[in-house]
Amino acid sequence: MLTGHFGRRWAALAVACVILSCAPATAAPPTPADLARAALADMTAAFWVGTPQKGHLLAYAHDDSKPDEVGAWTYTSAIMAYYWSWKYFADAESGQRVAAEWAWTRQRARDPAELAKCGPGAKFNFESDDTGWDVGFYLAAYDVTHDSVALTAAESSLDCAWRTWWDATSGGYWYTEKHGNKTMYQAVLTHDSEWAYRLTHKDIYRTRAVASEAWVAAHLRRGDGLYWKAVGADGSLPEQRIRYMINPGQSVTMIVGNMAQAIAEVWLYQDTHDPHYLARAQGTAAGIRRYEVDSSGVLIDDQDGFVNGWEMCPFAHDVVAVLSPPEKAAWGQALRTSALSVWQQDRRPDGSFGADWGGPPTGGAWEKHGQVVAAKITVSGGAVDVVVAGAIP
Repeated sequence: MLTGHFGRRWAALAVACVILSCAPATAAPPTPADLARAALADMTAAFWVGTPQKGHLLAYAHDDSKPDEVGAWTYTSAIMAYYWSWKYFADAESGQRVAAEWAWTRQRARDPAELAKCGPGAKFNFESDDTGWDVGFYLAAYDVTHDSVALTAAESSLDCAWRTWWDATSGGYWYTEKHGNKTMYQAVLTHDSEWAYRLTHKDIYRTRAVASEAWVAAHLRRGDGLYWKAVGADGSLPEQRIRYMINPGQSVTMIVGNMAQAIAEVWLYQDTHDPHYLARAQGTAAGIRRYEVDSSGVLIDDQDGFVNGWEMCPFAHDVVAVLSPPEKAAWGQALRTSALSVWQQDRRPDGSFGADWGGPPTGGAWEKHGQVVAAKITVSGGAVDVVVAGAIP
């Protein structure tokens, strides 16, 4: 049996061979589940070193010579692809990889307290968005491992974020300590807070989720169900004439923030039975499908190619489930179309993925807009999230 890096690579190639061109011409087309398994196998072969139980992710494909990225957020899109595969499909090996990455992160932190510090000088939670990604990872790690250190890190990070970035006067999370703007990244903290409430039943996290959801709905929500990506300290928003400037690498809205807000609202609806949450989530789902889908029916990786896929799986699982039958069917098609596009148009020969879900993996819109994206785990993880989400509805 082949082992180590080459064994992993050949195993992934075997899966890809079945999906791509090695199967007989009469073979049935790949199912969404086939694509999800193949994409996870590719990502694992390109970025994972060690065994499922003892290994960890690399920052760059097939390259363990470069130092680990500072903090944890870089790896979290990939971690969430593993986590939701474990959660929704009972994929035991994906759960093992989440646990192994958590053990590796604890080792890198050395002192568990470092996992929760935030703001200038922090090793993990540099700014409010990084904190959102990290907390999601900690909560996922706790769900898989039941390690109390992971839950403590999540709670302490949320507490630090509230102290450091929440505007006690006007509401909303500042993006950084410079107080230049408030962004839709905070919707991930809203989602995290409600997730923490569900795990701990501590009212403080519900209270914060309610407050941040309400602030975003009041200040960033548009008439079409989408949200502006940011509002300035002076309350300024983008001009109406560019409201539909929604392109890869250049956008006035952001799909990850829109999805995070909708997920938080569905969870709040499930936990409080307040119909206003459900109505807002349904309106956002309709807006995303209308305005954040390209002419080929593929979801647009718009504002942040490093993390835009982060919320794709819980959106597919929880938000799509509460839509009307016609809208649910349309979303299922959009997710499956996007998953197939990532696999066919956004996959590199080495098994990594690019930032343009409609392709190509290199030389596409992200690079044209000056956002050069290498074969990094951050980008590939988000693309694989899209493929896994295609297997959920």
